[in-house]
Amino acid sequence: MPETGPARIQTLREFLRENTAEAHDRLDGRVSALDLSEADDYAAFLRFQYAARAPIEAWLAQRAPDLDLPLMASLVEQDLAAMDEPLPELATFRCPAARGAIGIAWALAGSHLGNRALLVRLRKSGAKNRPVAFLADESMRLAWEELLPQLEAPADRLECAQAVTAAHSVFDHFAHALDRTLVCPERVAA
Repeated sequence: MPETGPARIQTLREFLRENTAEAHDRLDGRVSALDLSEADDYAAFLRFQYAARAPIEAWLAQRAPDLDLPLMASLVEQDLAAMDEPLPELATFRCPAARGAIGIAWALAGSHLGNRALLVRLRKSGAKNRPVAFLADESMRLAWEELLPQLEAPADRLECAQAVTAAHSVFDHFAHALDRTLVCPERVAA
């Protein structure tokens, strides 16, 4: 007879991964379809990243200033300038779960970990002249390591629900930014 003990308590990271997997996979598939070795696709990727990240970073600065995530939009802006590309128009980021900012941090930091794989792919493609300040930056990886203890801790239902809502807000915002970037690349920020 199996031993009956207390039920295993799920960590916040496990809960986030389980409850956002579909949104993550859908967005990842769309971004992976871009051929970053092609200058136009790489520029679209950077415009998308800027359009997605800049409003989220502004939201975090206003509503979760103690979260202390590195600001990546300025690195994307630097890469866009190096390619002589305009900044995209920005949409407002909305998140109904302000107390779930850890979910936003998880999504942003996790996204940047995926960008490391894109950097490897870009370098292997032979497109060595692309500006990569954003993709090559290590500060988000370090922030991820600092977030891990909080993410690996067991979390109560309310904290998990708020974090998942916030993470879904990030995925939705990124998807919307990608849609706008691919459909209307000529839009320029004011």
